[in-house]
Amino acid sequence: MLDQWQEILTIMWRNPLRVVLTSFSIAWGIFMLVILMGAVKGLQNGTEANFAGDASNSLWINTGKTSVAYKGFKPGREIIMDNQDLGMLTAGVANVESGSARNNYWSISPTITYGKRSTSFELVGVSPGYRYLENLTMTSGRFINDIDIEQQRKVAALGKLAYEQLFEPDEDAVGKYINVNGVMYKVIGVFTDPGGQRDMSRMYIPLSTSQALYNKPNQINNVILLIPGDDVAGSKLLEEDAIALLKEKHTVHPDDKRAIRVGNNVESVAQVLMIFKVLNAAMWVVGIMTILIGIVGIGNIMLITVKERTREIGIRMALGATPTSIVMMILQEALLMTVSAGYLGLVAGIGLIQLIAGFMDDAGVNEHGQSNSYIGRPEVDVEVAVVATLILVVAGVVAGLIPALRAARVNPITAIRDV
Repeated sequence: MLDQWQEILTIMWRNPLRVVLTSFSIAWGIFMLVILMGAVKGLQNGTEANFAGDASNSLWINTGKTSVAYKGFKPGREIIMDNQDLGMLTAGVANVESGSARNNYWSISPTITYGKRSTSFELVGVSPGYRYLENLTMTSGRFINDIDIEQQRKVAALGKLAYEQLFEPDEDAVGKYINVNGVMYKVIGVFTDPGGQRDMSRMYIPLSTSQALYNKPNQINNVILLIPGDDVAGSKLLEEDAIALLKEKHTVHPDDKRAIRVGNNVESVAQVLMIFKVLNAAMWVVGIMTILIGIVGIGNIMLITVKERTREIGIRMALGATPTSIVMMILQEALLMTVSAGYLGLVAGIGLIQLIAGFMDDAGVNEHGQSNSYIGRPEVDVEVAVVATLILVVAGVVAGLIPALRAARVNPITAIRDV
């Protein structure tokens, strides 16, 4: 067996340039397949990390200005939701698991002070259920509760990055008071958010407190509904119910598309997953087509090799070599060329992906696999490597099969006479 492999290597060594150039297409095909799949996986990781910041089974309801005149009201009327809308939607939309509300105060840009430290970050008024819509994890203390809402307490939950800007490392922030534009808030908890740096640079306060202090009495910017399951069709029906309820209450034309808008995370996640399925399929097509080109090249080279070795093959058969042994000899040569070239391409591709991932780690990828540039860490799945290896083996067999069958049909007498 060893002698047979040594013989194959000797034959390949006679034409090194031809072997290298032909094998390059196989190596390049596998290399490109790995790189493309790793890049798509990185993009998918980044997208999933961004989606992880919000519950995937949620409806985010926003309002705007009317665009259609209706029941005596002119277009351009601003629709503003209130606390009653939250209760109406939570009770009136079928199968809603919970509802929450949010007020954003982007225009305030509050100055937050603790001791000698001073900074500025986003201030958001929320109801207790908002924690589960953002997938928050409390690292210390607690989140806002119903009593905070009822009593309009001046309490705050800080994101991890907000905490780091105000407090010393390992300092317990819970129970401390921070100054927000002259108003003192008691810190009740610190959280992490898989949504990334922006979400962890926020300060959450009770919705009722924010309404009382920042000139939004009884007003709500957003209502968020947590709905069951991940069925897109079902979520669209619930979305339509929510819009219909709000339009009826606020006297909005049924065909007005601008007054009430809903962000459907169930639908968005499904669309993104479909996009990545298409991208992955496209990457496999590109990689396999490149490999097929290499298979054709190796097949042609093996046909030339068989023609050049016709006399040798004839002598072997005259000395008792069976057609099966001839076929196996040619197949082994094709397999060696294909698998070795493909393996080099596979190793090079994985190596480059790991190198890029290392640079991204140095650039700052968070614990959720998301980088500061919102592009996730590229990876190569084990399944990709296994499938690529199987493709190499099949490619080697296909590349050598026709030349091997042709060699097995060589007439020994005719081959020996060949000069």
